[in-house]
Amino acid sequence: MTSYVNSKYVSTDEQGFTGFQFGSSFSGDPFVAGSYAGYAHFGTGATNPDGSPPSSTVGVDLLPLMANPSFAPGATGFTPPLAAGTYTFLIQQGNPVTTSYQFDMTVTPVPEPGSSLCLLGMGGLAILALRRRLGYLDRRIR
Repeated sequence: MTSYVNSKYVSTDEQGFTGFQFGSSFSGDPFVAGSYAGYAHFGTGATNPDGSPPSSTVGVDLLPLMANPSFAPGATGFTPPLAAGTYTFLIQQGNPVTTSYQFDMTVTPVPEPGSSLCLLGMGGLAILALRRRLGYLDRRIR
């Protein structure tokens, strides 16, 4: 995963919370920073622990912020982009009746091991065919 963009936020509350862990289910305490690999507040007036003033995260890629130890103190940490694997994201907002939000994740497909071997094999066959054809032409020219 190369980006995690907060593309929409509409609420009477200025911020929500998002964080993630490695693995297929959430373990630990959702209110303890050490339970997350990375986390951030998001919204139209998000206040984060790095000391910056409240600001909108709409349109912002949160992944590099979530990896920054001053932005997500106490998190276990990670280095973007996220490699192929399984992750559990937690998204929390205290006023669900009047809130809507959207996150857009950009993922880069990982080629299957067989596909690169197939391309390598096809390339080898093409070179072999070209060599044979050139050898045939070389014999005809003489």
